[in-house]
Amino acid sequence: MFSGAYDRTFIDAHHVYGLLLYNRRSYVSGGALPRNYIGLTGRVGYDFKQRYMVEFNVARNGNDMFQKGERYGIFPAISIGWNLAEESFFKKLFPNIDLFKVRGSYGLVGTDNKVNKPVTEQEYSSSGGGPDFGVTSGLGQSGTMQFERALVNPYVTWEKERKTDIGLEINMFKSRLRLTADYFYNYRYDQLIAQNGTSALMGQSVPAVNNGETENRGVDGSISWRDTKKGFTYGITATISYAKNKIIYISESPNYPWQAQTGRPIGVGLYYKTDGLLTVNDFVDVEKGILKEGVAKTNFDNAGIPQPGNIKFVDMDGDGVITEADKTYADKPNLPTTTYGLGLSFGYKGVSLNLLFQGATDYSVYLGMLGGGNYRAMHMDRYTPANESQEYPRLSVMGGSGDRNIMSWGTSMSDYWLKDAYYVRLKSAELSWQMPEQWFKNIIIKGCRLYATGFNLFTISNINKYQQDAEIGCSFGRTYPNTINFNFGAQLSF
Repeated sequence: MFSGAYDRTFIDAHHVYGLLLYNRRSYVSGGALPRNYIGLTGRVGYDFKQRYMVEFNVARNGNDMFQKGERYGIFPAISIGWNLAEESFFKKLFPNIDLFKVRGSYGLVGTDNKVNKPVTEQEYSSSGGGPDFGVTSGLGQSGTMQFERALVNPYVTWEKERKTDIGLEINMFKSRLRLTADYFYNYRYDQLIAQNGTSALMGQSVPAVNNGETENRGVDGSISWRDTKKGFTYGITATISYAKNKIIYISESPNYPWQAQTGRPIGVGLYYKTDGLLTVNDFVDVEKGILKEGVAKTNFDNAGIPQPGNIKFVDMDGDGVITEADKTYADKPNLPTTTYGLGLSFGYKGVSLNLLFQGATDYSVYLGMLGGGNYRAMHMDRYTPANESQEYPRLSVMGGSGDRNIMSWGTSMSDYWLKDAYYVRLKSAELSWQMPEQWFKNIIIKGCRLYATGFNLFTISNINKYQQDAEIGCSFGRTYPNTINFNFGAQLSF
C-alpha cells in the first residue's frame, strides 16, 4: 500500500487538498487459484473560506478474476457545496445560523463481490461409481464420470451503481442545534444475476449475466440538540430514514403474469392470498367437508377434508381449486421502509447516562411457526366450535407435514401469517461514573471509570405476542434471538 497527501491554504482563503492511494492485495487459500486485486484512488478538493466547496474523486480498481478487457473499472464522483452562512448578506439576516450548507454529489461505484473465481474457467463435477464397462451385471470395470457444470460467461464485468445525493446541513445557536436532510437516488445496473428464462430443453445451466437493474430512493434526516447548564450536560439526537426500492429488470419467466417480480420491491415473497377462516356458513355439509359453490377447495398435500377453522384461501385464477397458480406477491417487503433512532445523553459531575433507541416500521414479518414445540398462550384463542375466533385457525396434527403445521395446515406460506410489523427497542444503555482525579494523586492509578451497560433491554412491538423477534423476522424458531445482555466493568488509567 502507498499513499500521498497534499493540504495547503493560500492567502488565508484558498484551501487545496489532495490524496493519492495505491493498494494491492493477493489471496491464496489451499488449492484454489490465487486472487489478486489492485486499486488506485485519487481525490482533489478546493474550498474558498469554507464558503464554496468542490471535490472530485476517481478510483481505478482491478480484479484478475475477470477476463482481460473487463478486469478494470473506473469509478468517478464529484460533489459541490455552498455554505450560505459565510455570505455577508446571510449573516445579517440570520445571525444565529452558524452553518447553512447546500450540497450535492453524483458518482459511480462498482463491486466485484459476486466474482470469487475466474469467470473463464469451465467447472466440472465428479460422480462416484459411474458406468460399468463390458457387462451389465455390475461386475465390469467401474469408472468415475465427469459432468460439465454451468456454462461460463467470459464477459462478466463489474456491477455498477450511480449514486445521487442532494443534502442540507444547518447548525444554529453556536452549533447546539444541528439538522441534516438528504434525498438520495441510487440506480444499480450490470447486476450479475441468474438467467431464468432459458428452456430446460437446453440440458445445461446457463451462466449469470450482467443485466440486472434495481433502484433505491428515499430521504434521511436527523436533528440534535446538545447543551450544558450549570455543569449539567445533556443531548438528544433523532434520526429517520425512508427508502423504497424496485426491481427494474430481472431475468424471469413467470408461469402467471401476477407472479412476475419486475416492478416490485426487493424482499417481497409469494404467498397464498387468504380471506379469514372457514366457518360453518361456507359448507353445504360440514361432516363430509363439502364446500359451497364459490368457496375454493385446497389441493395441498395432507390437507385432509376442509373443516371450519381452516384458513380460507382466495382463488386468484378462478378455477375453483387452490394451487401454485393462486400465489401472489405480498404488499409489503420483509425489509423496513422506515427506520428511526433516538439517542439521549446526560452528564453531571462525572456521572453519565447514555441511551440508544432504534425502531422500524412499514414492513412485514412472516410468522414461521413450526410444530414439535410447546403450546403457547395464543393457542388458547384458536378456532373451536365453541369459540369461532378469526385470530387463529384450528389446531391440527397430520403425518408427514405435522412438523411445519402446529398452527394449522394453512401454514403453507399464506399471507394469513404475514403481519404488518413495527418495533421500538432500547438497543443499549450505559451508566458510568468517572471518579474525581484528586482521589488518585498519590498512587500509581491516575483515573478510574466504572460502568454498567445493557443491550436489548426491552422491545415494544406488535409481533411480541407471537414470540418472534420483529428485527430478525421469520426464523421458524431456529434462529437465536436477540438476547438481553448486561456488562459491568472498570477502566483504569496509569
